[in-house]
Amino acid sequence: MRGRYLVGILLILVGAGFLMDQFGMVSFGKLVSTYWPSILILVGLLGLLDRHSSTFGNLIILSLGVIFQLNRLDMLDGDIFRYIFPVILIFVGLNLLITKGGKKEYYEYHRDTNPDEEGTREKGDWTLSSEDFMDRTVLMSGVDTINSSQNFKGARLTAIMGGIKLDLTGANMAGDHCQIEATAIAGGIDIIVPRHWRVEMRGTPIMGGYSNRTGVVDDPSAPVLVIKGAAIMGGVEIKW
Repeated sequence: MRGRYLVGILLILVGAGFLMDQFGMVSFGKLVSTYWPSILILVGLLGLLDRHSSTFGNLIILSLGVIFQLNRLDMLDGDIFRYIFPVILIFVGLNLLITKGGKKEYYEYHRDTNPDEEGTREKGDWTLSSEDFMDRTVLMSGVDTINSSQNFKGARLTAIMGGIKLDLTGANMAGDHCQIEATAIAGGIDIIVPRHWRVEMRGTPIMGGYSNRTGVVDDPSAPVLVIKGAAIMGGVEIKW
């Protein structure tokens, strides 16, 4: 609903601007060509105020808006894309450092409740896991994991110029919902979920894509999996 309101307001403002341009009141075309990145800045700021939205994705959008706006105001020299990549790397690093619910919390819980179990083991090209919370980061490599936790609490997946595959068909959630933060940068993340799970996509695509290929789950009490994060020149796909 908030997205609809934002789009509606923007359309009204753009329409009013072009109408005023026709009456010779303002040069709206020039204003748009100069200040269009401000729309990205506004979207990023509004997203940060929405607790259901991806903080990481909105920070990226906000940063891109600032970079493009500075360029339109002739405050940046040369190719602006040389600024974008370092900014993305900085935010990815910060996201890995400060995101809550990471591997440390899982291993502390896992050590206390299952002191003699390692939680993962290898089988062929796949890693078999019973982790309640998963934390995976790949850089120019790949990892395929089958998770069979019966108390699954979520995951944080980051693929940078690499790939992650996560099979959750044998897992069960700890409660009625959980969250996976999936961030793909010039890489891909594929997540396979049970057919009785309902999937909600809240990720931010930036020159990339989020794809939900699961079907409709009619059961109102079905467990809900929320997917957040960002797809930057990469892709995140959820399927049955």
